[in-house]
Amino acid sequence: MRLRKSGGSHWRVVAAAAAVLLSTGVAVANAATPRTEQESQADQHRRDREELRQLLQKQNDAWARNDGHALAAVFTENGVHVAFDGTLSNGRAQIDRNFTLWFDKYMKGTRLSPDPVAPLTNVRFVGPGVAVMIVGDNCVLWPGETACHPEALSRQTYVAVRENGRWKLSSFQNTRIRNLLPVPGGVAAPVS
Repeated sequence: MRLRKSGGSHWRVVAAAAAVLLSTGVAVANAATPRTEQESQADQHRRDREELRQLLQKQNDAWARNDGHALAAVFTENGVHVAFDGTLSNGRAQIDRNFTLWFDKYMKGTRLSPDPVAPLTNVRFVGPGVAVMIVGDNCVLWPGETACHPEALSRQTYVAVRENGRWKLSSFQNTRIRNLLPVPGGVAAPVS
């Protein structure tokens, strides 16, 4: 901005005031931007949490139907599944084959304990389109069972990735709950 020399002090005051207003406006705009981005990110994470809950519900629904193909469909093409006994399934095709075999031969009529994904509280977004979830204190219910036996309780760790705008499971690890450290009340600490 070019100022006239005549009445110099007046123009210096105007220029100083303009500089203050401009810098304050920029500071206010900059202060508002992160909050808007944080609010936008929080809204996105709420939407993502709901989509992730729905993804896990699809997995549970497929299990309830004993449908290995539908269960494998929630995984990425190169997804990995580690069962509670350590069985490793590499890739969606092997996950499909293993679950189809397990449901046909060993686990026919099983289902997962009620509401194993509600509430989905332990979700961490570790990067754009990447989430780590820990879900737990659930089990496989055999025909006729209505509750989990303490020795059958498990926790699962999932890594989910967004592919083509949709969440898929990239990795799954199932672990039996066997606390080696003293736990108040002698009961496994719930997932939080």
